[in-house]
Amino acid sequence: MITGINEGISSSNISIYPNPVRDRLNVVLPVEFKDISAVEVIDITGKTVLTSEFKSNHSLDVSSLTKGIYTLKVTAGDSVVQQKFMKE
Repeated sequence: MITGINEGISSSNISIYPNPVRDRLNVVLPVEFKDISAVEVIDITGKTVLTSEFKSNHSLDVSSLTKGIYTLKVTAGDSVVQQKFMKE
């Protein structure tokens, strides 16, 4: 099955902390993951509830989100990584 997603970078290569999170979610991406074009937070229904850009650090303000389980999706070129996290 062709998905159009680069399988070279997997979600196991992305690290997020703290998890569960209250205010700021820190993201550690693989070194080869450059030129980030999109950062999205997706709720369990599949709706994008937050979009952002990483500036000098890889940190997101998620304080406005309600408690629940979310997916962080980061896109760079044709590579996409996703990681689940819990907002408390």
